[in-house]
Amino acid sequence: MNRREIRERIEEFLQDAENRRWTNSEINRYIDDSQREFVRISRYPQISTFVPLSSKSANTISGTAAIDGRTITVTTSTAHGLSTGHFIIVSNQHTYEITVISDTTFRYVGDLPVEPGSFDFLPINPIITVPSNLEEVVSASLDGINLAIMSEGELNAAVFRLSSGGSFLDGVFGVVPNPFTTIKARYTVNTTPKWKERNGSCEAIVYNYASQKDFRIFPIPSHNEDLFVDPTATTKVFKEIELRGLPKIIDAENDATEPIIGQYYQEALIFGSLDRAYSREGQTRNIEKSQIYRARFIELAMEAKMNEGINSLSRSEGRNESFFRVVR
Repeated sequence: MNRREIRERIEEFLQDAENRRWTNSEINRYIDDSQREFVRISRYPQISTFVPLSSKSANTISGTAAIDGRTITVTTSTAHGLSTGHFIIVSNQHTYEITVISDTTFRYVGDLPVEPGSFDFLPINPIITVPSNLEEVVSASLDGINLAIMSEGELNAAVFRLSSGGSFLDGVFGVVPNPFTTIKARYTVNTTPKWKERNGSCEAIVYNYASQKDFRIFPIPSHNEDLFVDPTATTKVFKEIELRGLPKIIDAENDATEPIIGQYYQEALIFGSLDRAYSREGQTRNIEKSQIYRARFIELAMEAKMNEGINSLSRSEGRNESFFRVVR
């Protein structure tokens, strides 16, 4: 059904074919809102899209390095386009977080020996923006391998347990050094690993809430083999992460537009719209009607949530046919 057909069925239920109480534009909004709510509850349908590993250029940038101890200050001839918190890859093996001083100057602290003068680096931004057509990410893959989805809290807890296990006790005065451990508690130097600075093959995407509009890649790739589709090519192209998730629902453009949900569940848009239409009325009998249609809408949304997600056991024909064989 397209929007016009759905609206006409709603008007039949409302007994308002001439739009004396509910206008077409009002019912159209109810249809759009119902579809948005249906997708949010049922987690169906889902779409896939791709984003590059970094929003920065895949080309190496040249500058001039000045060294003061372990601090390297880099100056470029033109604007580098970086921000504090971005990273640079040096010598195809180390990543360093930078602090921007000006449009053409930044600094970082590193252990890799660097000679003063000419300095080449590859900029990388570990924060990736979720495409505008995705409302929520449910899965991510790179090179055909599924990536873990983690929160910053998980990683913070993991590195703290790794670095301080047994060194502290949870007492009546809070967390205090454990006097009975043979592990020397380090009071002056914090040795907790900084997971945001770890480099290696990308294994996870990190964000804090489901509808967040960006995420961090972890660890940060530092070798050409982990970064580029073809590391030997002259013109290099970043690898892409495949994101699968719930689509951002946009309002229907015209009456010929069809809903993104399948025919099986389009009746839910009728019930959801009727719920909203009767909720506008102040009479008790109309509120009761609204609740009836609301229950039917939720029933269809939950049915879609239960049936649309499939696995090998949910399909029982052909190769997926379940059987049990007893060998005597």
